[in-house]
Amino acid sequence: MARTSNITKVSKGKANTVTEGSKTEGSKALVVPQIRKTKGNTALLTMIDKAITGVRAMVQAVQRSEPLIAEAASGCLEHFKKHGDMGPADRLLKGIQSCNHPAATSAGRELQAWFRGCSPIQWDLKGKVFKNKDETKGKIEVDQAKADEAAFFETKQAKTARVAMDRAHGNAMKAADLGFLIGRTAGVVKTLNNMLTGEDARKIKAGALEGMTDFVTDLNKVLKKHGGTKSVVPVVEVTKDQLAKVEETVKKAA
Repeated sequence: MARTSNITKVSKGKANTVTEGSKTEGSKALVVPQIRKTKGNTALLTMIDKAITGVRAMVQAVQRSEPLIAEAASGCLEHFKKHGDMGPADRLLKGIQSCNHPAATSAGRELQAWFRGCSPIQWDLKGKVFKNKDETKGKIEVDQAKADEAAFFETKQAKTARVAMDRAHGNAMKAADLGFLIGRTAGVVKTLNNMLTGEDARKIKAGALEGMTDFVTDLNKVLKKHGGTKSVVPVVEVTKDQLAKVEETVKKAA
């Protein structure tokens, strides 16, 4: 295949490997404690060692598969450029998703984002593949330079998503308390602000912004009911201010 130099470089060892006591991106270096075997714990320690070995094998298998998926995705993109056929890309994504495992789900999402970022190949909410068109520019061409920039699992978006997913999982496993709820709310506020000020702001429907305004209004009522003296007023103000701008942009793009 033409243009697979980036993928080849990845498959020759750029992917991480996991060894005992190693440190991977987004995690802390851990050393597995050694426990002296006795007559009473030998069977249990053997069972634990098998479990650890199994997890390491699973992680290493995922890491070996990522460059293979990336190379296949590059081939699907090349095929689409030559024939306009989205079938191979759809088969690759659906095949990964059919594995029904969190690692496969994450890989599928990252792969979808990669195709979306460098080509018109997209999937709707029901999983149907389609050729996207820009509302203002019309036909979307394959951006080969962007495709060669990074493999699907090495894009900035994928790395950011993995860190966020790790944090979300950690938070979800904590005991719920008010501090946790406040942190989640602050995250929603930050995400909303990024969406409203980003380049995709024009794609946000006015109804979605109004729904967020209603949510914040209800939140303020609950806080006031239980003795809160401050409201999340800035969120409402930002939403209303951005609503007019988004509506204006949507009208111009129509």
